Amino acid sequence: MKHCSSHDDMVLTVNWETATDQRNTQLNCAITADAKSGYVYRMDVDFDPRVKTLNFFNNTYTDGEGTPENLLQGDPVRKFGSAPKFFWQRPTGRSHEPQFFAACFNELDAFRLRARRRMPKKL
Repeated sequence: MKHCSSHDDMVLTVNWETATDQRNTQLNCAITADAKSGYVYRMDVDFDPRVKTLNFFNNTYTDGEGTPENLLQGDPVRKFGSAPKFFWQRPTGRSHEPQFFAACFNELDAFRLRARRRMPKKL
């Protein structure tokens, strides 16, 4: 069977107006489909390209000094009183967390590679 794939990138502007946020939101879409049948293999939408993943992670899951917080539900002092929060209980529950954490890792990895290239070759 022969596949003839086609790919397109689109930017859609959506006005999700609320009382606190009355600006347009940019949606970056990437779609891959079979050109003959129209079967869509994959469609990705980036709902908020302004999110800085590491800043969001640090503001959400650390106390500002690197100590983890917002990870447990309940009272950690009582026996069996605390447990890890489910994804819908965490502040990032609106995000697809595996992709969110992968984006954090990728941002750190990109910084590491950029820093390594800028380091002097000889010390």
